[in-house]
This record gives sequence, C-alpha cells and structure tokens, in this order.
Amino acid sequence: MHSHHHSKHFWKHFGGAPWMSDRSCWEPPFAPHKWFREKGDLRFYVLLVLQEESLHGYGIMKTISEKYGYAPSPGVIYPTLQMLEDQGYVNVVEENGKKVYAITEEGKGYLEENQETITRIKDKMSYREKAESFGFKKDFGEMAFLIFSNQDFINPEKREQISQVIKEAKDRIRNIIFG
Repeated sequence: MHSHHHSKHFWKHFGGAPWMSDRSCWEPPFAPHKWFREKGDLRFYVLLVLQEESLHGYGIMKTISEKYGYAPSPGVIYPTLQMLEDQGYVNVVEENGKKVYAITEEGKGYLEENQETITRIKDKMSYREKAESFGFKKDFGEMAFLIFSNQDFINPEKREQISQVIKEAKDRIRNIIFG
C-alpha cells in the first residue's frame, strides 16, 4: 500500500503520469499502426461526412465514430481540418461563436479524384454495418486495456468506482437484451 502512495507522489512532481492525460480516453495508446493507417483516411472520412452536412468539430468527430467505428481525437481532427482548409477543400463559417465546417467544390472534386479510396472506405463501412458486434468487441478490448494498463494508478476507491460502472453496464445490457 505504501509503495502505491509513493508512486502517486512521485508522479505529482512531473504533473501526473504521461499516459494519464485525458487524451487516453480518446486515443488508446496500443494501436499506433492502425492509428497511422486511419490517420491517412481521416481526411476522406471528414470530407465524406461534410458532404452530407456541415458540422462543427465535435459533430464531425461524433459522426465519424458513429459511421466508421473509429473515434478520432481532437488532437488529430483539428489539424486535419486545418489542413483541409489550407488546401481549399473545406471552408469555415462562424455560427454562434462556433466554427462550422463545410465542404467546398474543390473538396467534392478531391473525393471524385480518390474514388478508389472512397470505395475501399465504403466497403469497409458496409462490412462494419453487417458486423456490428465487431464494433463493441473492440470497445471491450480497449476498456480492458485502459483499466489494466493503468492499474498502478488505480487506488482501491477508483477500483470500486470502475467496478460499479461495469456492474451497472452489465445490468443495463441485461435489461436491453431481456427487456
């Protein structure tokens, strides 16, 4: 017990453990290869989403994660939007103090030019829709990883809270299944 307290104290001097930043809930640190692959596709996800409707940053993240089963972090989405804006594929309008992003004609042209990639992304999407269970299989893995890779920083009180969340989720899922 004492050593746990010590490690917590130790990290305090360094502003908390590096992997405890709140980015970790967006970006599990264990799939860099996937992340790089997805990052290349991200601009296409963004443009495909904006082709349907103009959205602000949060809306784009939310829609991508709903449609493509991939949750980009703010640290990745905003630089991508900036890049698309610089390239003239997206423009930005202020609405109630919020930046709203819209696809431009050039952006639509860019999607046309990259038909092959778009087809691949859409195929992947229809596969995802067919295999929806696959979506939360991944979430279970990420949730377990998040908990077990950080167990040094989970004190008994936090462990109790996490355990409570999991129990509640289990009960709610049981109610959904068996009504």
